[in-house]
Parts: sequence; C-alpha cells; structure tokens
Amino acid sequence: DHGSVAFTATGNGTQAGFGAVLPSASFTDQPVGLSSTQNIQVTNTGTSAETVSAVSAPSTPYTVSGLPAVGATIAPGGSFIASVTYAPTTTSTDTGAITITSTSGKLTIPVDGNGIVGAGHLDIEPWPLDFGTVALGSTTTKSFTITNTGNIPVTVTKAKAPDSDFTSASPLPEGQVIGPDQTYVQSVTLTPTAPGTD
Repeated sequence: DHGSVAFTATGNGTQAGFGAVLPSASFTDQPVGLSSTQNIQVTNTGTSAETVSAVSAPSTPYTVSGLPAVGATIAPGGSFIASVTYAPTTTSTDTGAITITSTSGKLTIPVDGNGIVGAGHLDIEPWPLDFGTVALGSTTTKSFTITNTGNIPVTVTKAKAPDSDFTSASPLPEGQVIGPDQTYVQSVTLTPTAPGTD
C-alpha cells in the first residue's frame, strides 16, 4: 500500500496581446471651451513580446499622446500610458476609438464624450448677512461663503465691502478665479459710528 499524497497547485492564466486599464475613456458633460484628460495604461499581458504594426487615434475634439510608434516592441509585462484629452468646441456627442494592432491581434479602446454649454454661478450663504443690533463703539464680525455652483470657472471683477461702517480685512481679490465647486470664505466687520441702520 503506497497510500496517497495530497498537494496544492496554483497558476495564473495569461492572455497574449495587449490589455487596457481603463478599458474605455468616457467624458460625461464636459463644458464647451474646457478640456479634461484621462490616462489609460496598456500592458502586454502575454508571455511574448508584442510588435506594434498599426496605431490609430480619434480625431478632434480628441487628442491622444503616449501611443507607441509603429514597429515598437513591448516586452511581456511592459506597458505604456495613453493620455486622452477631450476639448469640445460645440455642444455635441463625440465618439471614437483608439486601436493598436500588434503581433497577437488588435486592441480597441472606445472613447466617448458629451460637450455641454458651460455656465458659472456664484452662490452666497448666508444671504443677506444680518449683523443684528451692534452697540456703538463695539465691533462685530460675520463670515459668509462664496461657492461656484456652475460648471465653468468664474472670474471676480469687483469685490469690496460696503461703504460706511463695514470693513473687510482680506477682501476677495479682483481677478480671482473661482472654479466649479470651489468655495471661498469672506469676513466682514461692522463698527457702527452712529445710531441707525447700515
């Protein structure tokens, strides 16, 4: 009786050719006049070198950099980064693909984007900024936030505290660009010098 022997075997399967991470590039609701970039890593997932025989990229409004030249050889496990930039000039849906043909076949990476109208909008909270009753000779400081709730940057062309008894130690500088979803905090100080409403 020779008995039996138990053992565990493991292994990793490979696929010849190129594989991509991300498998596609999708640009959702990109404002016209602005650009966005995504990076795609392409790796030789096989056990033999891959020689590139053809490469194609989508046309405007896309630009792609980092693709290998025809004739380039990528070793097993080797990779490159393809950077895809989408810069719509009109409101439209734009589709295309990156294709890379090599020794083991063709890799296709779909690309799609949606160009939309851009608009900036500044939201101020709280509004109005109520100081309530402030005694003569004393000071009260309150803060408020300015948030760009739109989808394109907004440039501040004029920013100052109200005249009379209001001051701001650090007003938002004129020419300041506030990007989408960006928030600034501003403080205003009231120092009343006479009875009445300011």
